[in-house]
Amino acid sequence: MFKVRPNLALDSFDLQILSVLRTNGRMTKVKLAELIGLSPTPCGARIERLEKAGFITGYHADVDIMKLAQLTRFRVTLALRNWSMPKVKRLEAAILKVPNIVECEAVLGDIDYILTIVAASISHYQEIIGSLLTAFTDEIDYTTYPASKLLKRENELSLLKLSSEEGG
Repeated sequence: MFKVRPNLALDSFDLQILSVLRTNGRMTKVKLAELIGLSPTPCGARIERLEKAGFITGYHADVDIMKLAQLTRFRVTLALRNWSMPKVKRLEAAILKVPNIVECEAVLGDIDYILTIVAASISHYQEIIGSLLTAFTDEIDYTTYPASKLLKRENELSLLKLSSEEGG
């Protein structure tokens, strides 16, 4: 298991607030305060402090886009040939311009990036990846993995377990 960084000035109330808001960002401050055992005013002050410190970066609805449209999710690994910083910057700028690339992580190892692309069909995916690769002819190796279903999401990680002393 993971541990919260020891130099952070977060106590158990802060972690409880983050944990609850992460799963239900619409919860009222009064209900949240009641749930974690604080009065509403100090709970609200803690939320404001967590927002200002950047621990809470926003509130949003987690919309299942796969229910809105018939889309397929593709995971793509990209590796740059003859890596250089100008090439990296150019590729990252190009990735940021493609709305169907809904997630991109730079990684260490044999590959440089892992992308998640949503597309209406395989031919639509080929258009998306083709337009990206056209600008980088003979500079990128890539592998595509069509996803058959999503089993687990990051937001299921328990923030309260992060702070456990056992670490496991």
